[in-house]
Amino acid sequence: MKAKWYVVGFFTGVSIAAAFSLLSTPTSGKELRQSIKGKANDSKKVVLNFKEDSKQLVDQLKETTSLTQDSVKDLSSDLMESAWQWKNEVSPHVSQLKSDLKNFKNNLDQLKDRS
Repeated sequence: MKAKWYVVGFFTGVSIAAAFSLLSTPTSGKELRQSIKGKANDSKKVVLNFKEDSKQLVDQLKETTSLTQDSVKDLSSDLMESAWQWKNEVSPHVSQLKSDLKNFKNNLDQLKDRS
């Protein structure tokens, strides 16, 4: 019940303020309507420009995301290939080092046995 009176009071106040502002403006009604139309058109242009700029930004983000994904795929592929090549190049040396260490240990064991 109280809320209804608050709403009625609010709209009454808004109506009085609107009527007072229209009656006390230094411009005529025709000039005021033209001014309001001009501001409405300007606002419409701003909203359309914002919409267009937003669409361009989304398109740029999509393109950047696509390029980044392709770059990451290429990089990961290159890294995998480099790791595989390094493993193939190092494997024979590792085998040789293991063999050399085994021989070195055997030689040390033989020297210990002689002493």
